[in-house]
Amino acid sequence: MKKHQQGKALIISTLAFAFIAVQGAFSAPSFNQAVANYNAGKYGQAAAEFETLKAAYPNNSMTRYYLALCRQALGHFDKARDEYQFVATNGDARLKAMAQQGLSRMSGAKTSVAYSGSTASTASASPSAGSRPSANAKVRKILKFTAVWCGPCKRFAPIYEETSKKFSDVKFETIDIDQDKATADKYQVQAIPHLVFLDSSGNILYSGGAFNDEESFSEAIKKFH
Repeated sequence: MKKHQQGKALIISTLAFAFIAVQGAFSAPSFNQAVANYNAGKYGQAAAEFETLKAAYPNNSMTRYYLALCRQALGHFDKARDEYQFVATNGDARLKAMAQQGLSRMSGAKTSVAYSGSTASTASASPSAGSRPSANAKVRKILKFTAVWCGPCKRFAPIYEETSKKFSDVKFETIDIDQDKATADKYQVQAIPHLVFLDSSGNILYSGGAFNDEESFSEAIKKFH
């Protein structure tokens, strides 16, 4: 009888442990789901999921790498740097190289991430030193400053693309701040996505943040059109 009771207790304990494990599997986010949220631009949600996975698997370099990407896209640069440094030290050769690239991008960029429908005033510094746009100046070129790691930039991209189709006489250009740092410095870009409107002489008509929708972006262009 005693052996029977011990065997029964062992079975119950085993079933209870299995139940807890299954519950944990359903409550914890899956790695694939977290990656899908990152790819969909849901950086805050993905970061929270990768943090949960990190707590469960603190030495998983792939989880830490994706967490770094999320933090960088959200503008949490100190946290992103910490995750990149962990992967650069503990990951496999491929992940180490990717983490080093992430650290290099961050060390070379002075900009932060910002996203709003702001209508910042015309920048005080102009590429044409000492020149000022005339009252009748019209926008002939729009520069969009962005970066591949910038989450808000990815959300603004389709707005920029669709709005550009409405103004055939305006040239729309996209500049990656990591690839063309000199131009970003020239226009004193401190946060991305960032827009600069130029007239035919290269004078700045507008320099400021991106817009939340096509309508507000189009209205801003029409003021100088």
